[in-house]
Amino acid sequence: TAGKKGVRTIVETVTYTDGVETGRVEKSNTITTPAVDEIVEVGTKKVVAPVVTTKEETKTEDVAFQTKEVTNPDLPEGSRRVKTAGQKGVRTIVETVTYTDGVETGRVEKSNTITTPAV
Repeated sequence: TAGKKGVRTIVETVTYTDGVETGRVEKSNTITTPAVDEIVEVGTKKVVAPVVTTKEETKTEDVAFQTKEVTNPDLPEGSRRVKTAGQKGVRTIVETVTYTDGVETGRVEKSNTITTPAV
């Protein structure tokens, strides 16, 4: 809160002789408006630095295989036969995850590799 100046009223009796001040007596000295103190808050709360941690997370995803059609003159027209069965591949993704005070605040992909190719 901002402070305010107060007002002090001083009443004096001044004596003059031949126009020259020869005496001065204070009759009263009163605070007519008291001053308002300025209030300044001073912090005492300890500031705690945030706890930042990182963790590597690994996840895998399937990689789809392609289906290729090849003609075979020995098969009857309109029929189909699987010559080689397709197999899904595997993609491995490694991410660095940042946590601040236990809450996720960032995620960066570190690597993204096909570890098992689709066939």
